[in-house]
Formats: sequence, structure tokens, C-alpha cells
Amino acid sequence: MGSERVSYVSGQISESAPQRIQIWGAFVVPVPMSSFQYKPAERGYLYFRIAPGREEITRKDWADLKAVAGTGQGIAFAQYWVPNPNDPSGNPHHALEVRVHKAGDSVVPDVYPLGIGVVKMSNQDNQLRILNQLKEALKPR
Repeated sequence: MGSERVSYVSGQISESAPQRIQIWGAFVVPVPMSSFQYKPAERGYLYFRIAPGREEITRKDWADLKAVAGTGQGIAFAQYWVPNPNDPSGNPHHALEVRVHKAGDSVVPDVYPLGIGVVKMSNQDNQLRILNQLKEALKPR
């Protein structure tokens, strides 16, 4: 995933304690219920809210996202496998489902997917392929 702009959508909450976030840019997200397959890079935004009890760690990720926004650095966050919401034991046999929205979409925020933190992508292996897709998606049209 990558980002070029981060906006807090906080209503009456201050920027120091946001409840929701929009991340604008180009993104490569998992194909739902696949095994390490990804959709082609897509331009738009991700919209998240904080899961109850996860405020501190989520806001740390969000501060890291805001710090890298607009730098051109490709980043990754969350993780591919997440707990299955239909499994009472929370076994991680469910691919992360993230929706990329277009400007003007009326959407409800997804729960922010905690995972690996915010990690800079490198020019190695499959990350290079993803970085090239992100750069292509961000080219002016």
C-alpha cells in the first residue's frame, strides 16, 4: 500500500486524538479470500476508524502514516492474514479486506487493521513490482 496524503476526520476530536482517518493515494490491497494475491494498484482513499481498546497503537501507526505522506516513499501496513471474524477463536485464516474508495463516495469507515506497523518498502523482489504499480497509478492522467 502507499500514500500521498493523510487526513484526520475527527469531528469534535482534536488532531492529537483522532477517531477516524482518510489515507489518499495509490494502494495495492489483497484479493478477498485469496492466498497472497493482490488487486492491481488503485488510486483513491482508505477510510478507517479505531477499534475500541486499540487507540494508542492505532494513533502511533497513524502518526507514522502522516509523517511519510507526500514523500513518495512506498509503505506497507497491516498484514495479509487477519483473524477470521466468523471464527470464535479468531484464527488468522482470513485475508484482509480493504476497500479503496473514490472521491465523492459516501462510506462508513472500516476498522483500522493493526499488524506490522508502518514499514518502508524496498526495491527488492515482489516489493519492486508493487512499487512500480503504485508509481504508475499515481501518474497524472
